[in-house]
Amino acid sequence: MKIKDSVYKLCDKCNMCLDILEDEVRACDCCKKKLVGEYLLSDVFVKQAAKDIGERPPLEFCSWKCCIKTLKKTKTNYFISLPYLNFESKQKGMKPADFFTLFKKL
Repeated sequence: MKIKDSVYKLCDKCNMCLDILEDEVRACDCCKKKLVGEYLLSDVFVKQAAKDIGERPPLEFCSWKCCIKTLKKTKTNYFISLPYLNFESKQKGMKPADFFTLFKKL
């Protein structure tokens, strides 16, 4: 989830972006911890009418633990796309081994 928008330096004459003064700040949708570097992304789709499919804003997580905890409680009548397993990830809580450990407990 976005907790702070980016801040831009704008041209006084044309209002065009000249520089980014501050980057946006994002947080985990479960524990609200600030996201730095990698994060897990999940989409929730909802079937609203016979042929109408809507998408909620993507969910962002700092770890597989937060991802599974939130997705177990998420309500939908269509489907949820799970985050990708990134076998190059070195960040604690986001490795495939962390996912498989939690998956076995389910």
